[in-house]
Amino acid sequence: MTSFTTQPGAAWPTLGFGVGLRSEHYQDVLDRRPAVDWFEAISENYMDSEGRPLAILEAVRRDYPVALHGVGLSIGSSDPLDERYLDRLAKLIDRIDPVLVTDHLCWTGVDGRCLFDLLPVPYTEDVLEYVAARVRGVQDRLGRRILLENASTYIDYRCSQIPEHEFLSALAERADCGLLLDVNNVYVSATNHGFDPETYIDSIAPERVGQIHLAGFTDMGSYLFDTHSAPVCEDVWRLYRRAVRRLGRVSTLIEWDADIPPLERLEEECARWRPMPKRRRTSMDGRRERLRRVPAPPVGLLSLQRWLASAILEPESLDLDDAAERIRRPPAGSLLERVGAYTGGYPARIEESLADAYPAVKHLMGARRFRELSRRYLPWVPVGCYNLNAVGGELARLLETDPLACDLPFLADLARLEWAVWQAFHAPQAPPFEASDLLAWSADDWAGAVVGFAPGVRVVRSRWPIADLWAARDTPHERIDIEVEGRPQTVLVHRHGLDVVCTPIGDLEARAIEALGDGRTLIAVTAELAGAGARADQVEAWFAAWSERGIIARCTRQREERD
Repeated sequence: MTSFTTQPGAAWPTLGFGVGLRSEHYQDVLDRRPAVDWFEAISENYMDSEGRPLAILEAVRRDYPVALHGVGLSIGSSDPLDERYLDRLAKLIDRIDPVLVTDHLCWTGVDGRCLFDLLPVPYTEDVLEYVAARVRGVQDRLGRRILLENASTYIDYRCSQIPEHEFLSALAERADCGLLLDVNNVYVSATNHGFDPETYIDSIAPERVGQIHLAGFTDMGSYLFDTHSAPVCEDVWRLYRRAVRRLGRVSTLIEWDADIPPLERLEEECARWRPMPKRRRTSMDGRRERLRRVPAPPVGLLSLQRWLASAILEPESLDLDDAAERIRRPPAGSLLERVGAYTGGYPARIEESLADAYPAVKHLMGARRFRELSRRYLPWVPVGCYNLNAVGGELARLLETDPLACDLPFLADLARLEWAVWQAFHAPQAPPFEASDLLAWSADDWAGAVVGFAPGVRVVRSRWPIADLWAARDTPHERIDIEVEGRPQTVLVHRHGLDVVCTPIGDLEARAIEALGDGRTLIAVTAELAGAGARADQVEAWFAAWSERGIIARCTRQREERD
């Protein structure tokens, strides 16, 4: 595992220039060692996955320092901190040993519903004390100091009493945490609200800044939108130079999350400011405790967050007079535009998540209809789900009855297949099954043999050729020529190494897998299938094929299962 040199007395590691670890670059990163100093990984993309993403993150960590950057801590929410989320984050930290753990000064949901956005907190003394107590509790739980990032904002609450930079600095002092200074976000928010970005940079305590972000934005006319979809502009580079003169050489990351270019382009950006000296990191005592008692949310915070959540979930119900009582009129543009920066983000993120999980469904429906389908899916998003990657599990149920799919009746089954692929992609890798261990088994042992399949193994049945349709997800429409009527398929979904494989299988083999998956013994399943016309040598051939494909995790004697 790659280490880095240290300098005594430094509070945070100075790693040089890094980039975000994105799936578009996975293969490139594995095939060669790109000329970047470190990688930043989105925590939620890995903390709920035991599949290919986590395996790649572990491989990258062997060669580079890695920081974990969260988007779901929701440190400013009125809701209690999510113990389940913190447990999974702590497990990922133990596994990866990141050099930094970061998240945002924001809230992402309220009343148990995640909105998958970095929503602004009001800057008041009561909120400052409340958030500081929550940060201290998180740090106690994780056994280390975290860094909080200033998020881009598009609305300014009337109740805010403290300038953002003063709030951020006071929070770091009271919570004894670090800061991730996003220079692009400073520039975006300063433009949106009319404050001086240089004053902001000049006011941040240097000893608290452990990392810097740089990114590109989109000019919406009356405001700037933080899209991470463009090169860093010269004004942001200029502001970064000012930050470096004041803060010293701080670990810096180039963010590029939409319209992602080749990795070589990001390497060119990183080359601007290399090399950097490296400093020692410090952390808190490694003890882990339950969260210390956190005070109740300040009066008014819950109602303010419920108001913005309602505007996001039901934008047609937004009352502009009510909005004007809660947020200040912006220097340019309208209140409706500014609130719209948040109301439009939620459906866009749900659509993006569904598109990632259901590429074949999207391809066959077309982008326009798929966007409409994703809007209809919004009421189906599960409450309590903090991971945007996991929201799409009910799409097949929607497609069963939705008029958008009436001319493509196979879409619901295709969605079931794609969700099975998604589950297999993130399932744990089973240890290799050694068939040679069975050579010493007696006939009685085989009579009571119980087969356990690897996590992620699924059988998906359909009266349509869903494996063929799934395989056509990258084929241009004009070249797709698949006869769908009268061609049922049953598909075995499983992992092979880091890849997911979909293999059409016969009905009897599918029945064998399903029965064995329910805990039936091998001999009982063989006898049952014999009555349906399967020969013993067929079952033996299936068993050998399953073993070769790696879908068998274990084969044990029935008495061992009971023990």
